[in-house]
Amino acid sequence: MIRARIRIRIAAEDAEGAKEEAEEEPPTTRERLDELCSSTMWPLFVLAATPLVSDLERRATLQRRLDLTARLGLCPSPRALGTEKAPGPGRFTIPTTVLEREPKTEKPKMYRVVLYDDTRMDGMVIDEMLRQVFRKSQVDARRIMLQAHQGGQASIAIYTKEIAEQKVIEGQRFSRDEMERRWGLRNEARLEAIPEDRFGAEA
Repeated sequence: MIRARIRIRIAAEDAEGAKEEAEEEPPTTRERLDELCSSTMWPLFVLAATPLVSDLERRATLQRRLDLTARLGLCPSPRALGTEKAPGPGRFTIPTTVLEREPKTEKPKMYRVVLYDDTRMDGMVIDEMLRQVFRKSQVDARRIMLQAHQGGQASIAIYTKEIAEQKVIEGQRFSRDEMERRWGLRNEARLEAIPEDRFGAEA
């Protein structure tokens, strides 16, 4: 009889304790963190979290430096190049630039337009041609005509090959048209474009 009562009382106390435990609220995150801080495992938690925090700080610092150098034009940003990749832990990709030397451009070969002496041409037509086609002043035109008459040839100007050939064509056409208009003759000025190294006189 006594044993039965003791069992009933123990069962009632267990049921009451279980009811109180069920009514208690679960511990909050703050309470769990405080419990963790007060436990002996806290140093292990700090050691495990420190490398992760340091790695994140290094990555953030490197990204700020890369963005700054990109804004200053020192090196391209990975985002601007479209080659940005998510680096692994402790791995960083620093963009580099390759400076290419510009190819050397060869200086074009220069040609001289030369006027040869021709007794069949009117001096006034040659003078007009030099002033209209080659944009020479009256003094320069007279000097070129005198040099061609005395030396047999005279340098008018120096151009690239294409321009020199075009000037020869324009000068011959102009002199031929003027000779035909004035004298009814189709004579034209003797002009030639030759490489500069083949002619020693200065224009």
